[in-house]
Amino acid sequence: MTARKRAKLLLRGRPVDAPLLCPLAVTQAAEIDARPVPQFLADPTRLCTGLRALSEALATGVIVTADGRRELLTDGAQAAAAVEATRRLSVTAGDDAIAAALPGPSRGDDLLPLVRAFLEAGANLLLLVEEQPLPAGLGPSWRAVATTVANVARFHQALPVVVLAGGAEDAAAGPPGAVVCVPDPVAGQGLALAADPAGWRPVAGDMPVVTTLGPAGGGFAAVREALGRLTR
Repeated sequence: MTARKRAKLLLRGRPVDAPLLCPLAVTQAAEIDARPVPQFLADPTRLCTGLRALSEALATGVIVTADGRRELLTDGAQAAAAVEATRRLSVTAGDDAIAAALPGPSRGDDLLPLVRAFLEAGANLLLLVEEQPLPAGLGPSWRAVATTVANVARFHQALPVVVLAGGAEDAAAGPPGAVVCVPDPVAGQGLALAADPAGWRPVAGDMPVVTTLGPAGGGFAAVREALGRLTR
């Protein structure tokens, strides 16, 4: 079953035959392209070509066009390049799923304009990533914002995913209709791996989504080797 098909089944609340592997690896494509990371991230043509090459090398079936870095909210050139790469890849990626990850709303940022831009460009997965546990008492207001984002994603036929660093209390803030990924999942939840690929280990086959708590660290070789461990 292709990654795009699995994303569609999860959107409908149906089981999948294998986890949707979605490590938030983007800068590793700059290594393949032999370009400085800032230059690479601001060039939609280089980004599109490099991300396709990275996806083929990692063989996850998921092309990640935005890895949840905060610069997506502050650097207009990076955000515009990521959206444009999403638009181009959504047309040419075939059965691969296109995933865009943004920082979560814990800092009060207005995410909806960029969320809509990625979804209108053709993203199949929309991830909100909180690399640190939610501050005490923020859960209800965080959930309200995340629910709006999830509803917008579902309207565009994209799978909403929230990636949370905290435990059960953070998981309870997950919006309805979204896949919740946490470091220690229970049945029905996805897995949020550490950003450092050195700690990745084999995962159970009944998890819907496996992703990372923020941009994947390490170089291309480290990420590819760690992905091999995940699927043993």
